Amino acid sequence: MSARLVAVVGAGVAGLACAQRLREAGRHVVVFDKGRRPGGRVSTRRHDGLQFDHGAQFFTARDPRFVEVVARCEAEGSVAQWSGPFATLQGGVRGEDPREGAVRYVGAPGMSALARALAGGHAVQSGARVERVLAHDGGFVLELSGPDAAAPSREGRFDEVVLAVPPRQAAELLRDLDGEALRAAERLSGALLPSLCAMVAFDVAVAGADGGMFVVDDEVLGWAAHDGGKPGRGGAPTYVLHGAAEWSLQNYQRPPEEFAAGLVAAFGRALGRAGGLPAPTHLVGHRWGYALADGDPPAAKFVLEASGLGLCGDALGGGRVEGAFVSGLELADALASR
Repeated sequence: MSARLVAVVGAGVAGLACAQRLREAGRHVVVFDKGRRPGGRVSTRRHDGLQFDHGAQFFTARDPRFVEVVARCEAEGSVAQWSGPFATLQGGVRGEDPREGAVRYVGAPGMSALARALAGGHAVQSGARVERVLAHDGGFVLELSGPDAAAPSREGRFDEVVLAVPPRQAAELLRDLDGEALRAAERLSGALLPSLCAMVAFDVAVAGADGGMFVVDDEVLGWAAHDGGKPGRGGAPTYVLHGAAEWSLQNYQRPPEEFAAGLVAAFGRALGRAGGLPAPTHLVGHRWGYALADGDPPAAKFVLEASGLGLCGDALGGGRVEGAFVSGLELADALASR
């Protein structure tokens, strides 16, 4: 009997973890992702010799299954512990680490190294935008569009399909398949909130802004990090700023250069710089449409229909890198046991 053919839609942490586990179980897996490279929010943006971890800033490892993967990656050099320092930041005053003793990790030399490690050397069909999932001949086909396609094409037939994308996007892909997966995707559509990001560089490092900073009681800024100070980055004066949840939602449609400038101004205020910060040498804004978990995650870390259609990802794992990994892994194990 030939191996079951599985389509995994989405090459973030959940999709990559699911795909790797399914391959280990003997499935033939094809991974599709609309981005230019795998990783989702576990990504690194590079420009003119600068680099920024503009999505997930770090991750922790508590689940033994993820601990094992992180330890292996650390031994291979694709993951490193980030000692910060970490602090709260409020009105120019740095406070204590809100989770004293927590061990935090980053990909090295960029966060995208974690995604490459999870991909395990297997290719991802990047730039492949899945438009719909359709039932066909006891299985499924995917309707895809690409940058050079004149009309949508169809890929399949797949025995099983995993959607490792935000629930709102999953619901759109499943619009022709009325079932448990569609209803779960619709129910979870509001589970992830947007986040606005600024990637900024200066001529020199900003004094008092080392490590990672959890910004407190600021309506604009929620997080700031000296990105160039992470392991393997060489100390470059580069910073990543993430907007507070409500402010990001309210300002999501503003031009990137405007909200990025607003985040830099808020960074200066949070550091207590009455005169603001020096003019940046580089400033780019980025929108993350589905980033921040809103509320507690559901008890079940995945959804799986009897048909072989499954959902996993951030919304089911609680918005953390480790949660996404566990969600994808547990869905893979459930599929493999069918």
